[in-house]
Amino acid sequence: MPMTFSYKFVRLFLIGLSFSVLSGCFSLGLGKRSSPAPFNSPDSHRLIAGVPFYPDETNLCGPASIAAVMTFLGRPTEVSEAAEAVQRTNLRGSLAPDLTIWARSKGFKAKFWAAKPEEILRLIDLQNPVILQINSGLMGLPVKTGHFVVAVGYGPEGLVANSGVIQQEIIPWSDFLTRWYSFGNIAILVELPDSNKNTGTEESSEEQAPADISPTVPVIVLDTPS
Repeated sequence: MPMTFSYKFVRLFLIGLSFSVLSGCFSLGLGKRSSPAPFNSPDSHRLIAGVPFYPDETNLCGPASIAAVMTFLGRPTEVSEAAEAVQRTNLRGSLAPDLTIWARSKGFKAKFWAAKPEEILRLIDLQNPVILQINSGLMGLPVKTGHFVVAVGYGPEGLVANSGVIQQEIIPWSDFLTRWYSFGNIAILVELPDSNKNTGTEESSEEQAPADISPTVPVIVLDTPS
């Protein structure tokens, strides 16, 4: 029997593809997995002291992450305030462009881009916590779950990140890189408006917030194996 596809299915497929590498916390995506680039783990330890930790076991990893970074930079921010501004109930999560643009609206310099591991290490050296998007689902399955974490340190063992309900979790490098690249190695950098630090990151063009989408977006979308 020939397979037929309805207009609704095609529409949901395209929407899922568009948002696969931008959404975090319970928003599952579709897309071709990229492979981690060659990376030599550091032989020293670094840790940014004083980064607030807002534990979350729901789907507010994006608001919790951006609130923690903005508070660290001197603007006390509650998770509820961030959630009201950036959380998308139809996605059960938040988007990297929304976090970035909301930080800008509060007077910060902010950008998101496909980063390199070496850039993350340099930013931590400069005392810049970085929001990263990783796949928190079970690896090897044809689905992936976006999750935002705040990178606050590193060592030979792995990346140190505030993630979910775990503060300063050490994520082994091989595991972190696989999960990070699985979601497009997205990083979000937020800085004070007068910051003149040479972060060593690649310049990104101005991002635009994606238009809102229908609440009928499926929560689970199959991943395309590489």
